[in-house]
Amino acid sequence: RPLMLEKKSPIIKFYPQNVNFDPNGKIPQYLWIILLPFIDIQKLLDSFEKAEKNFSEEDKARNTFGPCYIFFHKYSDFSKELDQFPDGKKEGDPGRFLPANVFNGWSGFINEPNDEKVMVPIGGVLKPPNELKGRLPSFQPNNAVCLEYIYPPSLPHICRLLPGVKLKPSILNSSEAKRIQPPK
Repeated sequence: RPLMLEKKSPIIKFYPQNVNFDPNGKIPQYLWIILLPFIDIQKLLDSFEKAEKNFSEEDKARNTFGPCYIFFHKYSDFSKELDQFPDGKKEGDPGRFLPANVFNGWSGFINEPNDEKVMVPIGGVLKPPNELKGRLPSFQPNNAVCLEYIYPPSLPHICRLLPGVKLKPSILNSSEAKRIQPPK
Protein backbone atom coordinates (compact mmCIF):
# COMPACT_ATOMS: atom_id res chain seq x y z
CA ARG A 1 0.00 0.00 0.00
CA PRO A 2 2.73 2.54 0.73
CA LEU A 3 3.72 2.49 -2.95
CA MET A 4 0.21 3.58 -3.92
CA LEU A 5 -0.56 5.97 -1.05
CA GLU A 6 2.54 7.66 0.36
CA LYS A 7 3.53 10.97 -1.20
CA LYS A 8 7.24 10.01 -1.13
CA SER A 9 6.60 6.85 -3.19
CA PRO A 10 8.65 6.75 -6.41
CA ILE A 11 5.55 5.66 -8.33
CA ILE A 12 2.87 7.82 -6.67
CA LYS A 13 2.19 9.62 -9.96
CA PHE A 14 0.92 6.28 -11.36
CA TYR A 15 -1.95 6.49 -8.83
CA PRO A 16 -3.53 9.94 -9.26
CA GLN A 17 -6.14 11.19 -6.79
CA ASN A 18 -8.03 12.98 -9.57
CA VAL A 19 -8.17 12.19 -13.26
CA ASN A 20 -9.28 14.07 -16.34
CA PHE A 21 -11.84 12.84 -18.83
CA ASP A 22 -12.09 13.22 -22.58
CA PRO A 23 -15.74 13.35 -23.74
CA ASN A 24 -14.53 12.23 -27.17
CA GLY A 25 -17.67 13.75 -28.71
CA LYS A 26 -20.01 11.67 -26.54
CA ILE A 27 -22.71 13.15 -24.30
CA PRO A 28 -23.22 10.34 -21.70
CA GLN A 29 -20.41 10.40 -19.14
CA TYR A 30 -20.08 6.62 -19.08
CA LEU A 31 -18.79 6.82 -22.67
CA TRP A 32 -16.06 9.32 -21.83
CA ILE A 33 -12.43 8.20 -21.87
CA ILE A 34 -10.48 8.38 -18.60
CA LEU A 35 -7.07 9.96 -19.16
CA LEU A 36 -4.63 7.99 -17.02
CA PRO A 37 -0.89 8.65 -16.78
CA PHE A 38 1.48 6.45 -18.72
CA ILE A 39 3.22 3.90 -16.52
CA ASP A 40 6.93 3.20 -16.70
CA ILE A 41 6.71 -0.56 -16.23
CA GLN A 42 10.39 -0.96 -15.28
CA LYS A 43 10.09 1.71 -12.59
CA LEU A 44 6.95 0.00 -11.28
CA LEU A 45 8.63 -3.42 -11.16
CA ASP A 46 11.78 -2.06 -9.52
CA SER A 47 9.76 -0.24 -6.86
CA PHE A 48 7.68 -3.33 -6.16
CA GLU A 49 10.79 -5.50 -5.87
CA LYS A 50 12.23 -3.15 -3.23
CA ALA A 51 8.95 -3.03 -1.29
CA GLU A 52 8.48 -6.80 -1.48
CA LYS A 53 11.53 -7.33 0.76
CA ASN A 54 9.58 -5.70 3.62
CA PHE A 55 6.45 -7.83 3.21
CA SER A 56 5.24 -9.73 6.27
CA GLU A 57 4.44 -13.43 5.96
CA GLU A 58 0.76 -12.49 5.82
CA ASP A 59 1.44 -10.09 2.92
CA LYS A 60 3.39 -12.77 1.07
CA ALA A 61 0.60 -15.31 1.57
CA ARG A 62 -1.96 -12.78 0.29
CA ASN A 63 0.15 -12.31 -2.83
CA THR A 64 -0.02 -15.98 -3.85
CA PHE A 65 -2.68 -18.22 -5.30
CA GLY A 66 -4.58 -20.21 -2.73
CA PRO A 67 -7.58 -22.48 -2.90
CA CYS A 68 -10.77 -21.23 -4.55
CA TYR A 69 -14.02 -21.72 -2.70
CA ILE A 70 -17.59 -21.72 -3.93
CA PHE A 71 -20.49 -21.00 -1.60
CA PHE A 72 -24.12 -21.71 -2.33
CA HIS A 73 -27.36 -22.13 -0.39
CA LYS A 74 -28.17 -25.67 0.67
CA TYR A 75 -31.52 -25.46 -1.18
CA SER A 76 -30.15 -23.83 -4.36
CA ASP A 77 -30.48 -25.43 -7.80
CA PHE A 78 -26.72 -26.06 -7.74
CA SER A 79 -27.05 -27.98 -4.48
CA LYS A 80 -29.96 -30.04 -5.84
CA GLU A 81 -28.00 -30.91 -8.99
CA LEU A 82 -25.01 -31.88 -6.88
CA ASP A 83 -27.12 -34.21 -4.74
CA GLN A 84 -28.59 -35.95 -7.81
CA PHE A 85 -25.35 -36.18 -9.77
CA PRO A 86 -23.21 -39.28 -9.13
CA ASP A 87 -19.78 -38.76 -7.64
CA GLY A 88 -17.86 -40.07 -10.67
CA LYS A 89 -14.43 -39.37 -9.17
CA LYS A 90 -11.76 -41.15 -11.18
CA GLU A 91 -8.32 -42.26 -10.06
CA GLY A 92 -5.90 -39.34 -10.30
CA ASP A 93 -8.64 -36.66 -10.43
CA PRO A 94 -8.11 -33.78 -7.99
CA GLY A 95 -11.73 -34.07 -6.86
CA ARG A 96 -15.30 -34.77 -7.93
CA PHE A 97 -15.79 -33.67 -11.56
CA LEU A 98 -18.49 -31.14 -12.50
CA PRO A 99 -19.49 -31.48 -16.17
CA ALA A 100 -20.52 -28.16 -17.72
CA ASN A 101 -23.62 -29.60 -19.41
CA VAL A 102 -25.12 -30.56 -16.02
CA PHE A 103 -24.05 -27.53 -13.94
CA ASN A 104 -25.05 -24.58 -16.17
CA GLY A 105 -21.58 -24.08 -17.62
CA TRP A 106 -19.64 -24.77 -14.41
CA SER A 107 -16.86 -27.20 -15.06
CA GLY A 108 -14.00 -28.32 -12.89
CA PHE A 109 -13.52 -30.32 -9.72
CA ILE A 110 -14.84 -29.90 -6.18
CA ASN A 111 -13.70 -31.20 -2.81
CA GLU A 112 -14.57 -30.70 0.82
CA PRO A 113 -12.39 -27.79 2.03
CA ASN A 114 -9.40 -28.61 4.25
CA ASP A 115 -9.39 -25.19 5.93
CA GLU A 116 -11.40 -25.13 9.17
CA LYS A 117 -11.96 -21.36 8.79
CA VAL A 118 -14.24 -21.92 5.80
CA MET A 119 -15.68 -25.31 6.73
CA VAL A 120 -18.87 -24.63 8.68
CA PRO A 121 -21.37 -27.48 8.95
CA ILE A 122 -24.94 -26.91 7.80
CA GLY A 123 -26.87 -25.56 10.80
CA GLY A 124 -23.65 -24.38 12.48
CA VAL A 125 -22.63 -20.81 13.27
CA LEU A 126 -20.77 -18.88 10.58
CA LYS A 127 -18.64 -16.30 12.40
CA PRO A 128 -17.23 -13.14 10.80
CA PRO A 129 -13.46 -12.82 10.28
CA ASN A 130 -11.51 -11.66 13.35
CA GLU A 131 -10.97 -8.14 12.00
CA LEU A 132 -14.76 -7.68 11.59
CA LYS A 133 -15.93 -9.06 14.95
CA GLY A 134 -18.27 -6.61 16.60
CA ARG A 135 -19.10 -4.99 13.26
CA LEU A 136 -20.69 -7.99 11.55
CA PRO A 137 -23.10 -10.41 13.21
CA SER A 138 -22.62 -14.16 13.19
CA PHE A 139 -24.97 -16.09 10.92
CA GLN A 140 -27.01 -18.75 12.64
CA PRO A 141 -28.06 -21.20 11.43
CA ASN A 142 -25.64 -21.50 8.56
CA ASN A 143 -27.29 -22.56 5.29
CA ALA A 144 -24.26 -22.04 3.08
CA VAL A 145 -22.46 -24.99 1.56
CA CYS A 146 -18.76 -24.42 0.98
CA LEU A 147 -16.67 -26.48 -1.41
CA GLU A 148 -13.14 -26.11 -2.68
CA TYR A 149 -13.17 -25.52 -6.45
CA ILE A 150 -10.36 -26.67 -8.73
CA TYR A 151 -10.25 -25.35 -12.27
CA PRO A 152 -10.48 -27.91 -15.06
CA PRO A 153 -7.29 -28.55 -17.01
CA SER A 154 -6.76 -25.84 -19.60
CA LEU A 155 -6.68 -26.96 -23.19
CA PRO A 156 -5.81 -24.98 -26.30
CA HIS A 157 -8.76 -23.29 -27.97
CA ILE A 158 -9.51 -24.65 -31.42
CA CYS A 159 -11.42 -22.15 -33.54
CA ARG A 160 -13.73 -24.11 -35.84
CA LEU A 161 -17.38 -24.65 -36.60
CA LEU A 162 -19.03 -27.39 -34.60
CA PRO A 163 -19.98 -30.58 -36.43
CA GLY A 164 -23.42 -30.37 -38.03
CA VAL A 165 -23.46 -26.57 -38.48
CA LYS A 166 -25.09 -25.58 -41.77
CA LEU A 167 -24.05 -22.17 -43.07
CA LYS A 168 -26.63 -20.03 -44.85
CA PRO A 169 -25.71 -18.91 -48.36
CA SER A 170 -24.05 -15.51 -48.55
CA ILE A 171 -26.37 -12.59 -49.28
CA LEU A 172 -23.61 -10.40 -50.75
CA ASN A 173 -21.90 -11.28 -53.98
CA SER A 174 -18.14 -10.85 -54.29
CA SER A 175 -18.28 -7.41 -55.98
CA GLU A 176 -20.55 -6.03 -53.21
CA ALA A 177 -18.33 -7.44 -50.46
CA LYS A 178 -15.28 -5.60 -51.91
CA ARG A 179 -17.08 -2.21 -51.68
CA ILE A 180 -17.71 -2.50 -47.93
CA GLN A 181 -15.28 -0.27 -46.03
CA PRO A 182 -14.74 -0.34 -42.28
CA PRO A 183 -16.07 2.77 -40.47
CA LYS A 184 -13.59 5.59 -39.78
